[in-house]
Order: sequence, then structure tokens, then C-alpha cells
Amino acid sequence: MFISVTKLKVKGVWRLGTFFMMTVPSFKQAQQAPGNLAAQTHTLGLLTYGTLTAWESEAAMRAYRNSGAHLEAMKRSRSFTVLLQSTHFESTEVPTWPDALARMEADPKSIKFGRPGKETPAP
Repeated sequence: MFISVTKLKVKGVWRLGTFFMMTVPSFKQAQQAPGNLAAQTHTLGLLTYGTLTAWESEAAMRAYRNSGAHLEAMKRSRSFTVLLQSTHFESTEVPTWPDALARMEADPKSIKFGRPGKETPAP
């Protein structure tokens, strides 16, 4: 199965409304997307959140990623986040959150966008 892990840090409490307006529809879209096997969210800190999704294939994940509410959220993400980090990998099972986050942090190919000095993950 194809696993996708994402971590986002919101710019500040004043941006939480925008964050949730964009991410709740994206998460519902993921849950209903063809090929989705699991979809989880996790609060990593006051302003830091994660998603963990499992897919039948990379193609199924990309079809979801490039459409609907998720595509719109990706286009607007820089307006409400200071950190957006993502990684993908194959697995025989859905990883635990600690394992997924550790794998993302250790992955040299992990995609990470953010403003310099603002990328420190929340504890």
C-alpha cells in the first residue's frame, strides 16, 4: 500500500479558521476517494497538525491530491502555513503516528516548504 504523511504548521491562531475551512473538506474528500484505505488526522501541537493516509496505489493518491477541495487547499496553503512537510512510501501496513513521523523526518526526499526560521516543529 502507498502511504502519505503530511505535517502542517499554521501561521498563528488567527489563521486556524482558514486552516480548518480548507482542511476539513480535504479530509472528507480523502475518506471518500477511490483507492483510499485509511485516513487519519493528528494534532501535533497547538498549531501543528498531521495527516496519514493509505492508498491502494500511488496513482489513487495522486488522483485525490490533484482534485477537488484538496487541490484548492494546496493552492492556498502558503497563505495560512509556515511549514508544510510531506513524504510518501510503500508499506504492508498503516504505520503508527510515531513511526510515520520518524520516517518523514529521516527521509532525505521529504518535501518541506516553510519560511526560514519558522520551520521548528512544535513539541
